[in-house]
Amino acid sequence: MLSAEQLERYRRQMELPGLGAAAQEKLLASRVLVLGLAGTGSAAARYLAGAGIGTLGILDCLSVSVGELHAEILSTAADQGAKRTAAAERHLGQLNGDVRIVCHEEALTAHNAEELFRQYDLIIDGLDDWQGKLVASDACMLVGKPLIHAGVSKYRFQVFTMVPGRSACLRCVFHQIGMEDLSRPDAPAGLHGPAVGMAGALQASEAIHLLARLGITGADELIQFDCLRREFDCVRELKPRPDCPDCSIR
Repeated sequence: MLSAEQLERYRRQMELPGLGAAAQEKLLASRVLVLGLAGTGSAAARYLAGAGIGTLGILDCLSVSVGELHAEILSTAADQGAKRTAAAERHLGQLNGDVRIVCHEEALTAHNAEELFRQYDLIIDGLDDWQGKLVASDACMLVGKPLIHAGVSKYRFQVFTMVPGRSACLRCVFHQIGMEDLSRPDAPAGLHGPAVGMAGALQASEAIHLLARLGITGADELIQFDCLRREFDCVRELKPRPDCPDCSIR
């Protein structure tokens, strides 16, 4: 049962249709892992903590860099050189004491992904590289955890909600949209900060919908937005490939 303080803290959120006390209790009992804090994961973690996710894991092994602050909202110039997880933990703790922050100061690899993901209900992909994203997709399909992917390149971003058993995995999605839609290590690294924030906010919204069993999630469509052209696009009916080894295990 929600305390008097929680009823006040989440009052405006619980006034939303479908997001009453029962849904709020589901959020407080949920466990979400955010992969990467340099981009979309920063905004997603901020909104998930504000929404009252009970346990919020944050995974990142790097330190705060002043050159990336335009796309981050969980650290400041005073945090330069500190671990991103430490800066984020401090900020999120000040935001909402209901949320338990678990720091994972390590890189995601094929060796640790499955063990990590089994501890959580849902995974947020805020990683920078597409190899890491595929590792996350493979592990989520194997352990049956939803993955909310985001990718940002210059002024553009994309978001896809992967639900094992209901949607294609990222390998199938990337095959359909073309690998050219993903940023590569040798590509220019310029990023539009607001595009990063918008993508992270959309990831958090999708996560809340899934965890609170609210509304419709885009489990078979990829949302794309170009901030420069102000154009939305939606790639629908993303189905698993018949020969996909990841999708066939479900």
